[in-house]
Amino acid sequence: MKDKIRHMFVYGTLKEGRPLDRKVFADARLSVKPATITGDIYHVNFYPGIKLGGKNLAHGEVHEFELIDMKAVLPMFDAIEGYSPKRDKGNLFNRKIVKAKVEGGEELDVYVYEFAGKVDDSQRVKGGVWEPE
Repeated sequence: MKDKIRHMFVYGTLKEGRPLDRKVFADARLSVKPATITGDIYHVNFYPGIKLGGKNLAHGEVHEFELIDMKAVLPMFDAIEGYSPKRDKGNLFNRKIVKAKVEGGEELDVYVYEFAGKVDDSQRVKGGVWEPE
């Protein structure tokens, strides 16, 4: 299944037009749609981190790529998120596959980066929408 994922869920600094939205991503993207996944977003530092599961919704965007382009940009996403598929431990974020619900109700399998560290509930983003401070 993971070889067929063409969508990336982003919820912070990688959203369209944000500081880590690279030109290569923008040039390769087919579309950007508002979406939600199940989880909580936290203020980790100057960036957000998500913890998946629970009953709350995290709001972000689904970025769609052609499959060949996704394979090309995925290593760049991994580098930005401090993720190596060769490590079981020591990643800043771990890449997961979850269901996202895009505006209009369609459900898609997407990649998302889940924060691998510990979070403090006082840092949870109320309402599930992270904005830079």
